[in-house]
Amino acid sequence: MKKIFSILLVLAVAFSFAACNNGVVFPQNTDKAVLSVTLESAPEYIVGEVLDPADVTLRVVYGDRTEDTFTGAELGMTGTFKLSSGENSFTVVYGSFDAEDNLPIWNIKITPYSLDKLTVDPTDAVKTVDQSTNGATVDEKGLKYTGTYNGKTVSVSETVAEANFANLSFTVDASAEKKGVAVKVADTVAGKDKITISPEWIVDVVKATDKNAIVFVKIEQLLKPALEKDDGSFEIFNVTGTTQKLADLHLQAVVTNGNNVSETVSLTAATDGNGYTGTTKAGETVKLTWDSYVNGKSLAGMGTSIPAAVTVTKRGETTPYFTEEDATVILQYTPDYPTACTATANKTFWEGDRVSAADFNLEVTVWASGRTADKNSYPASSYFEIALEDSWVKTPATENTMVDVTLNRIVGAKTINTGTVQYKLDNPATT
Repeated sequence: MKKIFSILLVLAVAFSFAACNNGVVFPQNTDKAVLSVTLESAPEYIVGEVLDPADVTLRVVYGDRTEDTFTGAELGMTGTFKLSSGENSFTVVYGSFDAEDNLPIWNIKITPYSLDKLTVDPTDAVKTVDQSTNGATVDEKGLKYTGTYNGKTVSVSETVAEANFANLSFTVDASAEKKGVAVKVADTVAGKDKITISPEWIVDVVKATDKNAIVFVKIEQLLKPALEKDDGSFEIFNVTGTTQKLADLHLQAVVTNGNNVSETVSLTAATDGNGYTGTTKAGETVKLTWDSYVNGKSLAGMGTSIPAAVTVTKRGETTPYFTEEDATVILQYTPDYPTACTATANKTFWEGDRVSAADFNLEVTVWASGRTADKNSYPASSYFEIALEDSWVKTPATENTMVDVTLNRIVGAKTINTGTVQYKLDNPATT
């Protein structure tokens, strides 16, 4: 009987050992240390689209087995937000210092869809092409694009179309003046066989015009001054309650003439309140007009693709010679963050503890966007880093002595801090 019992005991131990190794065995842990930060959900993105961290949901699991969800913006997710083909990696720094004084870095991976097919609609595209001795590249203004991915059909921007089909361009035989010439997809386009022009794009090849005249205008957002330290004035926010308006954008126009020579033109909010204007070196007026908007409209809820029209008028004339009715301004927003707040410790500190930004909660009094502060409590580690000579609790001489600590936010070349907050040590060493 003893032998049978011994065998059964051995089998039970072996089975228990095997069961423990079949799954994840978590250490016993009842504190709020961050065990993991993983992707909870994200929109269906397409290659070439711009990811908005505010639309990404992250799942945080703590040592006491509780969970929270935050947006990527709330946890300061960083990376290249214009999505490329394949797996795109983003970084979140969240949690407490480890034994080597390093904050944990969590990698978030998002893979956008690639377009299976692209349909190009030339209904509003150019109908004439200047005669040239070689095959001419046809201006793409006015084209509309429809793509398919994962069994779905959606309208896409030119930027997305070009990101999915490298070297996207269109050519026509312009060797002689001729009417009714078909435009085709250039042979150098990657995935040419997956692109359809519908309806057929027919143009007339006409006598060449002034090559110095502007034939293409691209509107770009400036994210920071070219030669100056970024003081935050170039940041724009797309949040409810922001005080920023369309007039706060920093825009420039890249104009290209018929000789394929480009010039960058600074744009400023127009005095008539409806768009932006700038002047070329030749004295031409470049004007961007918002589609149904005025400069005083709030950026809140505007989205990343803003419809507008662009015109170019020669000096001394009133009628534009270049017009693009379907221009689009693509905007990139900055995740909102506090510029003034108070911090309160969310735990009791003991001698020898390590202090990190995760140990504090914030009550924000001023947001960078200008929106009204709420009464919510935010994790300090979403926005700040701890600033101490070292990250260990210092032992005060007397019980309940308050110790100063500073929380700093570092964004590029800009530093913001909460001022000095304090923590209390409940069991100081005997002196």
